[in-house]
Amino acid sequence: MSLSNRATIETGLLCAALCGPEFVAEIQARTQPRPIRDPDKAGYWQILQRRAENGEPFDLDTIIDECEQKKLNLQVLMGLQAARFECGHIPYYCEQLQRLNEIDDVRSLGAKLLKDTEPDVDDYIAKLDEIRQTELATLCTQGKALEAMDARRANPAAVHKTGLADLDAALGGGLKAGQLVVVGGRPGSGKSVLMLQMLLASVSPAQAGVFVSLEMHAAEISERLCTRFSRDILEDLNLHYLDSTSNLGAILALLKVTARRKNLCGIAVDYLQLLEVAVSRADNREREIAKASRSLKRLALDLQVPIIVGSQLNRDTEKRGQPTLADLRESGAIEQDADVVILIHPAKNLDEGEGETKLIVAKNRGGRLSTVDVQLDGPRYHFRPKAKFEEYDAWRN
Repeated sequence: MSLSNRATIETGLLCAALCGPEFVAEIQARTQPRPIRDPDKAGYWQILQRRAENGEPFDLDTIIDECEQKKLNLQVLMGLQAARFECGHIPYYCEQLQRLNEIDDVRSLGAKLLKDTEPDVDDYIAKLDEIRQTELATLCTQGKALEAMDARRANPAAVHKTGLADLDAALGGGLKAGQLVVVGGRPGSGKSVLMLQMLLASVSPAQAGVFVSLEMHAAEISERLCTRFSRDILEDLNLHYLDSTSNLGAILALLKVTARRKNLCGIAVDYLQLLEVAVSRADNREREIAKASRSLKRLALDLQVPIIVGSQLNRDTEKRGQPTLADLRESGAIEQDADVVILIHPAKNLDEGEGETKLIVAKNRGGRLSTVDVQLDGPRYHFRPKAKFEEYDAWRN
């Protein structure tokens, strides 16, 4: 078999897929979602894929009726019957097909760029990254897992401070690279304050933070920060804002582009329920939120930075008192996807943005659950330790 010939490779893989669901599953794991590009062969792959996923038996004889109904080219089916393949070579076939598909995708993107009279360069870079960074399903050995664990422990930059020493202690030192950290609260409880404070705690000249604001403009946030810091300090702050879109796809693309250009220490998204998510008409709001939550978790893992995302709590929380994970609005997926969930619970009614508050660590994957007492200083736009009631700008240390 000449592996330089796409048609030969696709025929060989389809012939292998006809031998049973386990071969279909292996091809799926080793290729992109759309591995077979030949229009005449793609229909056969879709039939085999669907039957394998539904647990339906199949071979040449059982699928011929469906192929005729779909008006597929039966000459292709006859060619599959006569084709030969080696089961042991499936990984190699998939690798070669994946390489050819990536080349085609890059060429297609280049052709589209040539025709685009007003190209968005960042968007094209993001799409190129998606083509080049496609991750295929693979197994990780225990040895590799231990190596990754040692590298993580030996890298202090992978742990990011929150700006509150007691909260750092509760989280085992701070936020970890790759974590999705959810900050839940009712309106006016200080979600934006806490998220920005946690992000600022790890911002440095060498590492930038990105604050995705869907509720306030960057100018409004800067005005509030001016109550705490001088203009000179703010001008030197390695902080960037994204306040121009609420579209999830555009936000993910821009963050990936930014990660290529800058060394990021973290990202904050304020807040989850304001994201616009592209879904099918049949999907409800809960599924939209679930998709957004999964996408942000995947981004945290891909970029290896903590992503802090705000979430509204149900209105009933105010009646029942202390919030729980079940109060995260609109989706249980938030609770499932998050590594850490911090729920903001004002111990007393906040008076003009000030008052005692409890930060409830309601989920801490790999750590303990706890409660941290703080005080919201609304006029100066930060939380401070309840025990000290003094300025606590740990990010400047």
